[in-house]
Amino acid sequence: LGTCKKRLRDFLSGGEARSEPAERPAKCRRRDGKLSLQQLRAAFEKSDADKDGKINKRELIKACREHAEIAQLFQLPQQIRQEDGSRDCFEGFFQGIDVDGNREICWAELLAHYRHRLSEF
Repeated sequence: LGTCKKRLRDFLSGGEARSEPAERPAKCRRRDGKLSLQQLRAAFEKSDADKDGKINKRELIKACREHAEIAQLFQLPQQIRQEDGSRDCFEGFFQGIDVDGNREICWAELLAHYRHRLSEF
């Protein structure tokens, strides 16, 4: 099985739960409010511009820029710039979800990352 399918299977069976997100610098730390599965799925689908089932860095940066609600849900700035530190926060966020290191986030990776925040679980 591909990494994303395996992670989704593990998630649905209750295995391989990701307990806590990786530690981030203070200015990049996230609040842990609840969100719904529908909110997360809608943000994923809006961010997946080419509808290939994966979000790359360019797609996520563009989605945050064009949709304030996506930036807010992922707790990222709408404008991500190299010079002001927002790019470092973005990179930490993205790499914390992209566990297989293929530079794309699939639905299973996003779901596993946010499992602790979903109100349905």
